[in-house]
Amino acid sequence: MASIVSVVGPTASGKTALGIALAKQLGAHVISMDSMQIYQKMDIGTAKVKPEEMMGVPHHMIDIASPAEKYSVRQFVEKARGIVDELLKQNISVVLVGGTGLYLDHLIRDTRFAEVDTDEHLRVALSQKSARDLYDELAEVDPSSAARLHPNDKKRVTRALEIYLTSGKTATYWNEKSHCDSRPLDVVMIGLSYSDRETLYERIDKRVDKMISLGLEQEVRSLLSMDGFLHSTAAKAIGYKEMILYLQGEITLESAVLMIKQNTRRYAKRQLTWFRHETDIHWLEADRPFDRILADALAVIKE
Repeated sequence: MASIVSVVGPTASGKTALGIALAKQLGAHVISMDSMQIYQKMDIGTAKVKPEEMMGVPHHMIDIASPAEKYSVRQFVEKARGIVDELLKQNISVVLVGGTGLYLDHLIRDTRFAEVDTDEHLRVALSQKSARDLYDELAEVDPSSAARLHPNDKKRVTRALEIYLTSGKTATYWNEKSHCDSRPLDVVMIGLSYSDRETLYERIDKRVDKMISLGLEQEVRSLLSMDGFLHSTAAKAIGYKEMILYLQGEITLESAVLMIKQNTRRYAKRQLTWFRHETDIHWLEADRPFDRILADALAVIKE
């Protein structure tokens, strides 16, 4: 019988390798749950899995959008859910791999998104306010949404406020309404973590250094020649936004590299905070021999 497995954890924890190994064992397909690996031509800075690393395992939700394109959580989840449903219909197992917790959460819970159009004038007005003020306003009108969002997540806090101010209904209302006909997925969740945070940080630093040596600067130069990239969502990704500052002459290359490492560490912290709220994750220590991690993960799946 086909099953769904999710491999989660902070960036640079080894999710890609474990996901592929599990897929090989299960005869499964991998669906990337990385919000930046969807973009074409963004390979080095996203640590995108290479074809030769896939070991023949089919991968989905990679290179599906232009870097200059606006690609929403809703589009991602709807497309990914369609792939999951089709694979299960064919009795093919699925391994969800990636650290974008919001996307994974919406996919697993089969969230239906609020049919509320974007109001550009309202969004501009809200953008003039500080993240703290926006969060406080949201907490007053939609405390449930505020509770699940980080106060500094200005983009999603703004959207939640926009939904309320535009429709007269809270994002929480729309989410609850959507669950009436939702079909949550039955997923075995496996998490990779490091008991020593410094070990993870060292892996992050080495990964960034490798990105630089592989040509991240040249990758970003090429992307900047593409119409619409500079002001796109993709250009704000860690590794790209810092390199853009360097290429625009605002900071040195050394500063850019340091900023990428610092911002990636902060992102890893946020990922761990997000996933720690999930009570169904089976956490495995990642700083052990790979064959032991794989064996433990397979044992969890077979339980």
